[in-house]
Amino acid sequence: MSSTPQPRMPRLRALAWSSWSAGYFVLGISAIALWTYLFGHPIVEGSIAGSDSGFHLSIIAWLDRWFPNVPAWYPLQGAGSSSILQYPYAAHFFVVCLSRLTGLSLIHAFRLTQFLSVAATAIGIYILVWRKLANQTMAMIAGLLYPISQASWRWLVAIGLFSQSVSIAFFAPAFLLFDSYLHQRRASSDGESPRLLGLPLVGASVTFCLMIITHPATAIVFAMTILLYSLLLGSFESEDRRIRTAAANLAKPMVWM
Repeated sequence: MSSTPQPRMPRLRALAWSSWSAGYFVLGISAIALWTYLFGHPIVEGSIAGSDSGFHLSIIAWLDRWFPNVPAWYPLQGAGSSSILQYPYAAHFFVVCLSRLTGLSLIHAFRLTQFLSVAATAIGIYILVWRKLANQTMAMIAGLLYPISQASWRWLVAIGLFSQSVSIAFFAPAFLLFDSYLHQRRASSDGESPRLLGLPLVGASVTFCLMIITHPATAIVFAMTILLYSLLLGSFESEDRRIRTAAANLAKPMVWM
């Protein structure tokens, strides 16, 4: 008879699988980071690209001058405008904070934030696809495809859509958290008792708010996407009305926004 206890074998397999998944995850993130730099290094080198970049840098310089006591009136745009009720400044505040924490100049912090926004979006896509398809190879392919899409560098280099690029980085995490909440609601309707039922919804709400204060256009697209996804998910669950109810309740503030 074998002296090795049989119950330990499943644990060893689970440990080996967890180690493999962790190693593959590190490999995937590293590959995405290197791939992003391969296509995006002009963002952090050479001259500043993007027709709107000068506009964003003027806002960043103004915020840095007065931070943290930023005045409510911004006099450098037209005849003057509100610093609170006009263009969202969350991404610009991030650049100011990054500059002060790292000692980088405002221009270097601005360019680094542009680069990191694309890298973070690609990593978010990687994690989202891994969670939904349970396949890290497909997740890595999806993450590698984003940095070579028109939605990444082209908008930054040709137009300088800085705030929108930063806001897109919150899209995948918000979708993943809200999807987790919907599935927990479905599990609770089946008699299960998921732990921390409301935590994914709180996380989704926070990331959704970050989208709003960085660029509302991305938040509107996310609201439409998650509403359609909720309705489709509820239509496949004919006996579960909770998902459709959650989608209907969500639609009210989203339509108002």
